[in-house]
Amino acid sequence: FILSSNRLSGSIPEDLTSSNKGDKEEELSLQWSNLSFLEQFLIDNNRLTGTLPPSFIQGISVSLTSLNLGRNALRGTLPPEIGRMKQIIKLNIPQNQFEGTIPFELGRLFELKELNLTSNRLEGTIPRGLCDEGRVNRFVQFYSCNAILCPAGTFHIDGAANSLGACRSCPDYIAHNKN
Repeated sequence: FILSSNRLSGSIPEDLTSSNKGDKEEELSLQWSNLSFLEQFLIDNNRLTGTLPPSFIQGISVSLTSLNLGRNALRGTLPPEIGRMKQIIKLNIPQNQFEGTIPFELGRLFELKELNLTSNRLEGTIPRGLCDEGRVNRFVQFYSCNAILCPAGTFHIDGAANSLGACRSCPDYIAHNKN
């Protein structure tokens, strides 16, 4: 399911419902769980807003190997249901407005090989399992968890340490926390 770069707007609904009013009234209700056969859901670089419904994650999680929601305006917290995506290999949600802590359930995604959480408002500890050498990012072996996301009080132009270097201390953060 690929809808990248289509200028789609609106929010991701709890379920997919449509009605057709003609000679007879007909309503089609489709739950996300009916799409459990999906292997890819790529809807990056659009204008999506709103939160990430847990029913969406639960419904598509069975066989999904790639989820890309990057470069939208999604907000809210990442639901713990994200840990149900046992087959996920690529999880990319950069450049949104997600906030809160990083769900520890992400550490249970043992097939995960690519993870991008940058340019959000996430905080807290990155689940230890994700920081294992080279698991989700080849730079983890050099920069540990900073290769996934720079910690509070540090920055990198890309949001995480990579071939351009390590996360660096923020000058304002240092000045504010000296006392």
